[in-house]
Amino acid sequence: MRAMGLLSVSMLHIVAYFSFIVLGIPDGMLGVAWPSMSTEFSQPLGALGILLLGFTAGYLATTTAVGLVLERLGYRRHLTVAGILMTSGAAGIAFAFGWILVVAAAAVLGAGAGMLDGGLNTYAAQHFRPRDLNWLHAAYGIGATVGPLLMTPIVASSLSWRVGYIVFGLCAAAMMVSFAVYRGFWGTEDERQEDPGREEPADVADPAGPTEPSGSTGTAGAASGSISVILGSLLVFFLYTGLEVVAGQWSFTLFTVGRGIEASRAGPWVSTYWAALTAGRVAFGWISERFASDTLLRSNSALAGFGILLLWVGQPAFLGAVGLAILGFSLAPMFPLL
Repeated sequence: MRAMGLLSVSMLHIVAYFSFIVLGIPDGMLGVAWPSMSTEFSQPLGALGILLLGFTAGYLATTTAVGLVLERLGYRRHLTVAGILMTSGAAGIAFAFGWILVVAAAAVLGAGAGMLDGGLNTYAAQHFRPRDLNWLHAAYGIGATVGPLLMTPIVASSLSWRVGYIVFGLCAAAMMVSFAVYRGFWGTEDERQEDPGREEPADVADPAGPTEPSGSTGTAGAASGSISVILGSLLVFFLYTGLEVVAGQWSFTLFTVGRGIEASRAGPWVSTYWAALTAGRVAFGWISERFASDTLLRSNSALAGFGILLLWVGQPAFLGAVGLAILGFSLAPMFPLL
């Protein structure tokens, strides 16, 4: 019985990791596919922002309601619906015959991605060890690295970019089937057993010290300071996310359209960005235990600036790829540290 239990836990982790690999694939391959897509639909290069806006709208719609949806559906149906939406969105993009349909399909894909991201993160935060949670997010980076490598040979040959989305749709369908086949791992699995190797965190004293009595000046000052921290954090996350997405989605266009580099070279260069981001998150998992978070955030911000400088200069051409890789590595720990 114990062997069967360990097998179930292993399969649950495999399904979760595979799902996050699938989650990362479209983020990595869109930037490579976009120049071909924009030409086919007679859209300016800047219309990528509209496509990303559609994806983001769907993503926000489901992530902001993930708690409510989980209460109503439970993990099993929640994750299965996420797989259905992602498969449908991929198919919609692959077979769309008009620009508006592509944006609509991107919104459906974003809704599925938001459900998968929010639902699986919630489950993992409750039932996975910290090590496994880090590996889960590394799996996303693997998918984002695979995305450009998948799309590059397609757009560099006579094949249509649609082939890449068909392949991604098949991956999403396989993920959906895995949720259905192993549906017994979710939902009531959380009450089935406690992980004997997992240690509950001890109570930690408030680093700010004892709480001030209600209505005191100290309480008002703390509340004001908390609001400032929240607003500042929102601004930093806004800037960080924009930087990560811009580098990942626009660098292929910069290399091919802006600098005349052939697609067969530019695609792997974009993959190095996502690979460096993934490798950096693994590496900084150990480094962050030895240095203060604010020290790492400041040093990595400076390193990111250096990477951007190399990307901007871009002469000789490979220097842009080096700068892009440095940028990816420097951005790696910012999300978890923040």
